[in-house]
Amino acid sequence: MNRTPTPWTVEPVNTLLCEHGDGSFHRDYPGYRIRASDAQCPQGIASIYNRHSTAKANAAFIVRAVNSHDDLVEALRLLTSAIDLSKLNVKKDFHLLNVHANATRLLHKLNP
Repeated sequence: MNRTPTPWTVEPVNTLLCEHGDGSFHRDYPGYRIRASDAQCPQGIASIYNRHSTAKANAAFIVRAVNSHDDLVEALRLLTSAIDLSKLNVKKDFHLLNVHANATRLLHKLNP
């Protein structure tokens, strides 16, 4: 599956497209636009309207998560490959077995 390349950024804008009750659209709504370094999406990847006090934090959280995704997946892969299950003792190394199981579960969830 292809996705827009990272890094992504957040920019505050005052001209998000907003649909009004009469069905018309106006570019006058403040919020945050999530953009990619890729020029294929000049209008941005997503917009978050500034309707709630958490809008800025939510936009920043999305960008941090997306920009960290590849590194986190690689860290999970390295972790699971570094733990040699054949050398672990179930009683003594239970925490490592748990770490390996959770990392493996997350990798499958992230890469179905």
